[in-house]
Amino acid sequence: MTDLFSQNIPVLKIQEDPNNPKRLQRIRELETVLKNSPFLSSGEKEKMKKVIPLFPTSIIEDLKQSLIRQNLRYLNKKTTT
Repeated sequence: MTDLFSQNIPVLKIQEDPNNPKRLQRIRELETVLKNSPFLSSGEKEKMKKVIPLFPTSIIEDLKQSLIRQNLRYLNKKTTT
């Protein structure tokens, strides 16, 4: 499987305002969830953090929700074993 975060893949330019306060808030929220994700290594977290601003706001929100679900799965598995 290809590692999306270490490949030089062309990304479409964002059509959204990068200084939009709501967008910046979503990015901060995602970075907080990312920072507290125990199933990722620090290297993986750094790679992901670098590409977050390249994604549209809708993808940022989806990624945040996905990370929250994955964190819950990881923690649930860890507590049941």
